[in-house]
Amino acid sequence: MSASGQAAPTHSASGPTIALVMVLVIVIGGLWSLDLFLARTDREAVQTQANHLDTQGVQLLKQGRARDAVELLRRANSMVRDNRTYQLDYVAALAAARKFDDADANLKTLLETDPNNGPANLMSARLAVAEDHIPDAEPHYHRAIYGAWPDNAPEHRMVVRLELVELLASRGEKEELLAELLALEGEAQGKTAILKQIAHLYQVAGSPARGANVYRELIQSDPDDINAYEGLGGDELALGDYHAAMAAFLNANRRSPGDRTIQRDIALLNAMATIDPTPRRLSSAEKFARSTEILKLVRDALNGCAKTDDARGMVDECDKVLAKKAPVHVTNELAETRLALAEQLWQARIKTCGTSTSEDEHALRLIMTKLAHS
Repeated sequence: MSASGQAAPTHSASGPTIALVMVLVIVIGGLWSLDLFLARTDREAVQTQANHLDTQGVQLLKQGRARDAVELLRRANSMVRDNRTYQLDYVAALAAARKFDDADANLKTLLETDPNNGPANLMSARLAVAEDHIPDAEPHYHRAIYGAWPDNAPEHRMVVRLELVELLASRGEKEELLAELLALEGEAQGKTAILKQIAHLYQVAGSPARGANVYRELIQSDPDDINAYEGLGGDELALGDYHAAMAAFLNANRRSPGDRTIQRDIALLNAMATIDPTPRRLSSAEKFARSTEILKLVRDALNGCAKTDDARGMVDECDKVLAKKAPVHVTNELAETRLALAEQLWQARIKTCGTSTSEDEHALRLIMTKLAHS
């Protein structure tokens, strides 16, 4: 046979081989596509089921059924591990069910991988508060304030800072509270309701002058804001400016005649103005008389709840001082001595009876606070 005759069979054999390879490629590609399709379908089914479980769990949580919610949310979280919403919902259920150790562990894992997560840090702060670990809560509040939020970050940060200032106010941490209020005031411009909260809390932080400034700005924006006039009057009262306080209360009263709250404010102002021993215009005799009246009021306040021998002993010593006949010529120093004794008794009253006071003691409390800062 010729060379050309021998090559023909070889050429004809390669055709089926190439065709077979092409068929195999097509089959493998089809199987791969089918596998991808099935995997995607499976993932979608898992995601749908997890989403359903999460929705049910959140509903149960809102209904106060935390223990029932935990299992559903645990399953949703285990089915889709990288979903932050599921993770946080699960932690919320654990915390609500008072499973604090499990909630802590899950939050710690989440924050290790995403330390700047705003919602997770807020939840960690709230969990620390629930467990009464306040020193651990404050750093998480700050990380939540400056952390990342999925949407509307400025609004979330303001809400978190408000929650923090309420916590600080409840604990009497005045310096920290003042620092947070200053930052919050800058963020809350134009938000009347929040600015009123800030103004009120400035007095709690021991800075009624700042609160008065906020109320003046609110009045400038709305001259008929009764609450702002009342708040301004309260701050002026705390500052000892009775004339300005009365002007503010009368402005409120003109806009809401007969309002009982405003009437109480005016009565409180009159009561304070009657016993306040600090005005410079007072004569030595008048200051001594007012100091004596304050000492009697503080004695009565302590005597009303004295439960210890030390407290009763202080009341007895005060009675001896008050029983002494006043000298014919009283001096400023004698008045100051009585005020110093009144402050000692007032501190004993706070230690023995707590910081809360009755409505009858409101004027006295404000006077004692003023004396402590004068």
